[in-house]
Amino acid sequence: MSDENIQNEEKNMQDYELGLHLIPTLEDKTQEVFDAIKASIEKVGGTVTADSNPVLIPLAYQMVKKVDSKNYKYNTASFGWIKFTTATTTIEELKEVLDLHSDILRYLLLKTTADSNTPTEDVARFLSGDDEEVSDDSDSSDEDESVTEHEDKGKDIEDEEDKNKESTQEDIDKKVDEAIDAITEESEEK
Repeated sequence: MSDENIQNEEKNMQDYELGLHLIPTLEDKTQEVFDAIKASIEKVGGTVTADSNPVLIPLAYQMVKKVDSKNYKYNTASFGWIKFTTATTTIEELKEVLDLHSDILRYLLLKTTADSNTPTEDVARFLSGDDEEVSDDSDSSDEDESVTEHEDKGKDIEDEEDKNKESTQEDIDKKVDEAIDAITEESEEK
């Protein structure tokens, strides 16, 4: 490769952070799946620079994932992140791989800088509502952090009746109507 090609490739390199929720039903296989995702990043030409192993956390709201034409509900997920550097041209290929991965409940891919790290344990503790402060240091400790574990094996929607759906929809409709009324009154006053 010529010096000019190497310089062009270096200019197209970008730091990214992949935050993801893995389905909680993986149990002992969570680390294997996480390692396979890191391998996928390396396969498309990325270099993993930092990561934090997944930690089981409660979700702010119930999420649904369709697997083999069945919908499953989850109230918890294993949250982890991977920081890596790769050429900007490989991101679309990586997104395709992540989109097809059946063990990923949701992911977020962000451009970042090389020096920003927050240990997953701190994020998980914050998300679980623990009152302890999130640490400022970027070094992950090997100590076992206490995170409340929630039993959630995924429930087939077809087997479970969604009792709160109607009341939730009514609440949403009421709030939308109130917002429309407030906007209408405000515009009439002008």
